[in-house]
Order: sequence, then structure tokens, then C-alpha cells
Amino acid sequence: MYRWIGAAMIIGAAGWMGWSESAALRRKAALLRELVASLERMERELTFRLTPLPELLSRLGREVSEPLSTFYLSCARYAVEPETAFWRSWQKEAEKLLPDLDRPAVESLCRLGRGLGRYDGEGESLLLKTAAAELREHLSRAEAENIRLGKLYRTLGLTVGAFLILVLI
Repeated sequence: MYRWIGAAMIIGAAGWMGWSESAALRRKAALLRELVASLERMERELTFRLTPLPELLSRLGREVSEPLSTFYLSCARYAVEPETAFWRSWQKEAEKLLPDLDRPAVESLCRLGRGLGRYDGEGESLLLKTAAAELREHLSRAEAENIRLGKLYRTLGLTVGAFLILVLI
């Protein structure tokens, strides 16, 4: 009886590990999708409505989900403080997204932060379009990785659990 309970716990734990890795890949793709959409919205707002950057960042921070919400709201606070360099604050906040995003995506976001607020409307529009295009490439890679590796992680978790049971019994 205890063997069967232990076997079920081993398969459950190994399967859970595989499913959690697969879920992390899905979260990464969803975060990139939301980030691209928010940058496209930012580009439209800055180009057509000429919304000031601090107001736009705080509005985006209220409308997106975590962790982007915290990112935008923190950057909005830094955008109104004259004593801090905005791009350094943007970069610091972008680095906090590293557990959820990979390094190249965060670097694309940091490059965007170095240019925001320095150009006229057309220059910022081009900057935002370029950043959104780069992040779209990261998104397509993340979605392909999710399809390819997500199923592998789930299957591997259950297989490792079954193998451990065979070894231990």
C-alpha cells in the first residue's frame, strides 16, 4: 500500500516539475505578447495624441498585468523626477524582468529606454517600432520554443517519474 502511495507521489512530483517548466515557457510568450502590444500602443499614443511620457507610462501601468504593470508604474515615477536619469531607471526596472524574460529581450527593452524622451515624435515613433519589431522576433522564438519544448518538458517529467519508480521498486 505504501509503495503505491510513494509511487504516485514520485510520478506526481516529477510530472509537476515538467508541467511547471512548460508553464514558464507559456508565461514568457504571454509576457512578450503583452509587451509588444503595449509598445505598439505607446507608439500610437505618442505619435497621434502626443501624450506626455509620464502620463502614458502610468496609464499603461494601470492597464497591463504583472510584472509589466510594476515596470511601467516605476518608470512613470522616474520620468517625473528631474534628478534621476530616466534611461538608467528604465534599465534598472527592465533588469528586474529578467526572471520572466531572456537576456536579449531585456537588452532590446534597455535600448528603447536609452532613446525614449530624447527625440521628436517621428524619432520616438521609429524607435518604438524598431523595439516592437525586435520583441516580435523574440516572441516568435518564444512561441516556437513553447511548442517544441513545452510538450517535451511535460512528457519528460512523467517519464522520469516512471523511471524512478522502476528503479526504486
